[in-house]
Amino acid sequence: MYEQEKWELRAETARKLGLASADDVALAVAKPLARPTARVSGRRRQRLRARLAELEDQMEPIAEAPQADAPSALLQAACGACRGHCCRDGGEHAYLKPEDLARARAALGGQPEDMVELYLGFVPRRSYQGSCIFHSAKGCALPRALRSSVCRNFLCSPLAALQARTRNHPAKAALVLFQDLGVKRRVCVRLP
Repeated sequence: MYEQEKWELRAETARKLGLASADDVALAVAKPLARPTARVSGRRRQRLRARLAELEDQMEPIAEAPQADAPSALLQAACGACRGHCCRDGGEHAYLKPEDLARARAALGGQPEDMVELYLGFVPRRSYQGSCIFHSAKGCALPRALRSSVCRNFLCSPLAALQARTRNHPAKAALVLFQDLGVKRRVCVRLP
């Protein structure tokens, strides 16, 4: 995308929001996931079951789950519009580690005993092909408390750069542009 086009998009967004100039709008261009969904096979479920059993065996109990910050409105909207490009390598491991299961169990008050069945209960009927087993058309099928630390904390480079820009040079709005096969989708959020 050319700089002139970026400036025009920022200026257009500023006008629509009643802001003074394009400088009031921070912009990021991100790559969305462009894959079809497919029914989750029994084979994928079995691989997930085996991985979860391995993690549960390695899990060490923790007394209290650390609290994670809730994502900002900007990150929620942008990540939702992206459809999870960052999830594409999650496969049947979902980036989970033993400490993620221990944190999830602590967050649930020490229950349930069988973390494998808990996680398997959240596998959607359909997920994106070649992506994380929990990655459905509606987003991550796992509640936030059960997601891996990677999934709870990761920011793709365009959103990390946008977040840093808005922290260092306060803007009044942020615009995230996704270009998928020539179709442009936008997410715009007013910043506090």
